[in-house]
Amino acid sequence: MVRGLILSTLLLLTSAQAQQDPNYLVSAKYVLPKCVMGAEHPSAEDWFRNGFCNGIVHTIFREGMQLGVCAPDGVTLAQGKRVVVRYVSARPQRMDEYFEDLAIEAIRDAWPCKRKRRPGQRHRHHGHPHPTSIPPTRSR
Repeated sequence: MVRGLILSTLLLLTSAQAQQDPNYLVSAKYVLPKCVMGAEHPSAEDWFRNGFCNGIVHTIFREGMQLGVCAPDGVTLAQGKRVVVRYVSARPQRMDEYFEDLAIEAIRDAWPCKRKRRPGQRHRHHGHPHPTSIPPTRSR
């Protein structure tokens, strides 16, 4: 197994696309196709990309509120992955962006945190950022 992981890592690092664009390996274009495994005999690279997707979605759920995500109890990793796949697939023009950023957007869109207002507190609509908003995602 370790040997397969080393081999797959070497294949990843030497792929022509990865050499031309180092961000390719973390792009939605690279990660998304293997986010949901469908191959009868997945390769080591398929397992690597699926594991990367699992790790990203799991981390978003764990960090939850810090990222503006408030998924209800009982939401599974598989449900989170389906949300991400559906969201990103609907935005093909963004496939070169960081998979992680799009996954956060997708899950936050599906399960946003609702901010409670104190009685008498007015809602801000003056173009000012929400006091608990997430900083803009990094750009390439």
